[in-house]
Amino acid sequence: MKNTISLAGRAALLFCLALLSAHAFADRDDNEISRFIQSQDNNPGPGIGKTLPEDLVVLNSAGEEVVLRDVLQAPVALIKTLDGCPPCDTLVNYAKSHANAFRDEQGMRIAVLLIASETAHESASGDDSGTLWLHSPEFFLEGILGGTDLPAVYFFDQDFRLAGLRTGLFEGSNEAMAATLTFPDKKAGGNE
Repeated sequence: MKNTISLAGRAALLFCLALLSAHAFADRDDNEISRFIQSQDNNPGPGIGKTLPEDLVVLNSAGEEVVLRDVLQAPVALIKTLDGCPPCDTLVNYAKSHANAFRDEQGMRIAVLLIASETAHESASGDDSGTLWLHSPEFFLEGILGGTDLPAVYFFDQDFRLAGLRTGLFEGSNEAMAATLTFPDKKAGGNE
């Protein structure tokens, strides 16, 4: 006797596997996203509480040199990204489409810094979200404030102190990206 599965049986098996996968993904999202964010907030690195240096120069979307602190308008979430980084693009696109909500609900501006680039991010042209688009041909933030993984989100308070740092992207769901971009509960310097 052959061990074969009919075409209908295969289709039913594939359907069941798809349902099981979807159910397993749905069960893990909220708790795992929370644990991912909490682990980063509980161990954000040695840069927390450091003030963004006053002399860092980047390029604006027009290619003009600007002092980073002069254009950020803190509090701000500064997303460090790189061309050709799919998780970075996913987070940047989400941030761009929700920039006004972050400003209204959290009082926080979204800024995107494209590193290792001579030109502005292609998303900068025609963007009316209020997102600040910057670029730099050099890698420099990780040496000053940490955050070597991409994407990296640096949260600066109103005094330009680093209040939080989140690196990497847990997964691409809207819930995970919203959590990644939510200003940390801790104050700069690690004080509750």
